[in-house]
Amino acid sequence: MAQLLTHKPATLDALDSYHHNSAVHLAVFGGHNEVVAQLLNHKAAAEDCKMDFKGRHLLHLAAENCSGEVVALLLAHNPRLINERETAGQRCIMLGVVRLQLS
Repeated sequence: MAQLLTHKPATLDALDSYHHNSAVHLAVFGGHNEVVAQLLNHKAAAEDCKMDFKGRHLLHLAAENCSGEVVALLLAHNPRLINERETAGQRCIMLGVVRLQLS
């Protein structure tokens, strides 16, 4: 499915009207490893510094969802994401640790 949809990369930047998430945000949130990998290979989806509606970067979403494979994909794509903070000031490692403690 992702292969079919990525033939028109201009639409990969499109945001949903409810939470203003892109396709790559939704794939990361859902833990869809293969889709994330395909989207990261496209320039439009490579803008991984964009925040979601709660001010979280892609790596924050993956860490909150305890998706280790997606975290590894994102860090391989852009190692600098490890130091990004969300709007409340938390780094992804803290969000992941808190999530693990609550589960």
